[in-house]
Amino acid sequence: MNKKAKKISRKTLILLAVAVVMFCAGGIMTARAQLGIFSSDINSEFGMDDIDVVLTENGAQVNTEGDEDAGRLMADLEGEILPGRSYDEKIAAENKGAADEYVRIRITKYWKNAKGKKNAKLDPSLIELTYGDSSYNSGAWQRNKAESTTESETYYYSRKLSPGSATEPLMSRFRISDRITSEEDGNYKVTEKKVGNKTVYTYEYIYDGYRACVEADVQSIQTHNGNDAIESLWGVTNVKSSDGGLVVQ
Repeated sequence: MNKKAKKISRKTLILLAVAVVMFCAGGIMTARAQLGIFSSDINSEFGMDDIDVVLTENGAQVNTEGDEDAGRLMADLEGEILPGRSYDEKIAAENKGAADEYVRIRITKYWKNAKGKKNAKLDPSLIELTYGDSSYNSGAWQRNKAESTTESETYYYSRKLSPGSATEPLMSRFRISDRITSEEDGNYKVTEKKVGNKTVYTYEYIYDGYRACVEADVQSIQTHNGNDAIESLWGVTNVKSSDGGLVVQ
């Protein structure tokens, strides 16, 4: 840090980088997951080292510029995404800035119809994500229960992320639960109708025509004055900077 930067008030030292990305798996039986950048805001107006964070997929930075494939996740899945089948999808963050950072990722799951309207009544738990080697990773990533619901969960990377370094994957696998076609769970109903001397059965699936959506809100802040930045920018009081890392209390 140069001498000029040292004279800046503590408040101006709190910098934030944000990147919000999303992919949607369309329909119950077929899909091509998509990703679009909704926002990207890096505050370095005070001449400080850039605080910058990017999303990576299976070890590679997500490309958002260039050809028609730009901004796509799971681009290699050209066929169907089937309920009950698990797909590799390792999502992590990488420090592209020039300063140490603390990182968090908020994952939000929901369903929307063909017109893009969200249906909050449909069960987001049917969109299943594997965090590390278990449902909730208690290692490199820590889940903050105070910021988590069935629809949205927030994870903090427990270590300081140095420039050029990447986190361990937060999310490693993705699947649509096979319960989506379960009659026992009330996800489809059968009606019967007499047509002449025959009985016609009609199966109506609640999730038919809906898209499973997952949003990843990736954020990073400076480690200098970390606790002030955590409370001021992230608005949480139960996450603290300790021994060069983050602890969810």
